[in-house]
Amino acid sequence: MRKILRKALGGIFPLVFLSVCLSANYPPHIVELENQLESSNGIERIKLLTKIGNAISPYDFNKGQMYFDESNELATSNKELSKFERLNHIRRNEIFRSFGYLYNYNHLGAFKGSLKIDSLALLFTDAPDSLKKERWLSNISANTLRNAVFMDQKMFHQAQRELESSIESCNQLSGKDRNKIGSVYSNLGINLMLQDKFEESEKIMLKADSIYTAAESERNIAYCKMFQVDLYNRSNQWSKSFKIIDDALRLVKKHIPSREPLMTAQAARVYYENDLVEASDSLIAAGAKVLEQVKEPGASIWFKIEVSNLYKRQNKFEEAVKYQMASQEENEGSDAKFYSKDLLILQEKYIQNKYPSDTKNETIPFWIFLGLAILIGFAFKFLYKEKVPRIVIEEISSENQKLEIAWKHENAGNKVVDPFVERFVLHVQDNIDRGDVSVDKIADVMRISRVQLFRKVKAATGESPSVLIRQIRLKTAERLLVENVGNISEVAYRVGFSNPNSFSRAFKDHFGSSPKEYLLRQHG
Repeated sequence: MRKILRKALGGIFPLVFLSVCLSANYPPHIVELENQLESSNGIERIKLLTKIGNAISPYDFNKGQMYFDESNELATSNKELSKFERLNHIRRNEIFRSFGYLYNYNHLGAFKGSLKIDSLALLFTDAPDSLKKERWLSNISANTLRNAVFMDQKMFHQAQRELESSIESCNQLSGKDRNKIGSVYSNLGINLMLQDKFEESEKIMLKADSIYTAAESERNIAYCKMFQVDLYNRSNQWSKSFKIIDDALRLVKKHIPSREPLMTAQAARVYYENDLVEASDSLIAAGAKVLEQVKEPGASIWFKIEVSNLYKRQNKFEEAVKYQMASQEENEGSDAKFYSKDLLILQEKYIQNKYPSDTKNETIPFWIFLGLAILIGFAFKFLYKEKVPRIVIEEISSENQKLEIAWKHENAGNKVVDPFVERFVLHVQDNIDRGDVSVDKIADVMRISRVQLFRKVKAATGESPSVLIRQIRLKTAERLLVENVGNISEVAYRVGFSNPNSFSRAFKDHFGSSPKEYLLRQHG
C-alpha cells in the first residue's frame, strides 16, 4: 500500500510542480483569474473561463482553446440560460478564439473564425431586444478580423470594404455601444497609414481618439495612442510623437501589458530622434526586462524588430543584426500561415460571393475585346493547324549572373508566350530579390483586379499567381546554385526569401532534397 501511495504521489507532484511553473510564466492578472476559477460556478464560471481564455491566448494559444471549449460546454448544458443567452456565450468565445488565431499569426484560422461569427450573427435576427445588438456587434468583429487578415497581405481595397461594412453595422447600434465605431475608425486609420496616406490617417485616428475619450474608454484610448505613435514615427513627425509618447506608454502599461515591450521600443525611438539618447538607452533596457515578464511571442518579435531598426539608425549594425536575426528566428514559419494556399482559396471564394460586382464590372468594351480575341484565336487555329498546349516554366543558364526565366513550348523548341503571363513573369523577375513581391502589387502594376489576375494566370499556367511566384524564385535559385553564383544563404536572399531556413524548407518541398543535398547530387 505504501509503495502504491508513494508512486501516486511521485506522479502527482511533478504535475503540480509543472502547473505552478507554467502559471508563473503568465502575468499576475492571469494567475489571479485562474485562482478565482477554483471557487466559481454557474454563469460566473462560464464568464470567467471566457475571460481567462481571452487573456491567456496570446501566451499559450492551445491552453486558451481549452478554456473556450469548457466555457462552451458549460453554456450549452446550463438550463438557467435561455437559447439566445447560450448562443451569446458561444458567440463571444468564438470571437475571442478567432482573435487568438490572429495574434498567433494563423490567418487561415482567423478568416474561418470570421465566417463562423457571421453565421452565428444571423441566429440573433429573432432575438429579444436586449440581445438584438449582438448581431451587429458580431458583424463588426467578423469584419475587423477579415480587415486585419487582408491588411497583413496588403489587400487594402478589400480591407477597406470590410471597414465600410463595419460602419453600416455601427449605425444599427445606439447609446454606449455606438463607440464601437471608434475601433472601425482606428482600423481605417491604420489602413491609410500602411498606404503612406499619413495626413488622411491622422484625421481618422484623431476622430477615433475623440470618440473613445467621450466614452471614457481608457483601454481603447491606449490602443489609439499606440497607433498614433506608430503613425508619427512612420511619417517622421517626431515632435508630435514626443507630445503623446509618455501618455501612450502609461496607458499601454496599465491596460495592455502585452503591448508594453513594443510601446517601450517605440518610445525609445522617439526619445532618440528628439536627441535624448540616454533616455532612449534606458527605455530599451527597461523594455527588455518587461519582455521577460510578458513572454508573449508577438510582443517579443515586434520589440526586437523595433530595437533592430533603432540600432540601424544609430549605426550600431552588430547589435541591429543580432536583434534582426532573433526576430526572424521567432517569426520563422509565420509567412506560411499568412499566405497559405488554403487561405488564398478561401479568400477568393469569399470575395467572389460577397463582392460579385468585382467579376462583373468589365463593361461592354471588355466583352467586345473578348469576342475579338476569340475570333483571332479561331483564325490562328485554322491558319496554323497546331494545337497550343499549356505552357510550363523551364529555366536557362543565367547570363552575366542576371536572373532569367525562359518560357518554352512543352514539346517543341519554339517559345509559346502568353503576352499577359510574360508581363507577369517580367515583373516578378525585376523584383525577385525583394521579399515584398506580392500578388496585390503585381495586380496594381498590371491595372487589373486580384480576382482577374488569378483567373488569367491560372488559365494560362495551371497554377495560382502566388504558387507561380514561388516556382520562379525556386527555379532561379536552383540555377544560381548549380552555376555556383553564391552560397545557399546568398542565393536565398537574392531570390527574395527572408531567411535561409525558410528557403531550405521551400527548396526541399519543391525539389525533394535540401539545397546542400541537391548540389552534392548534381556535382556527385
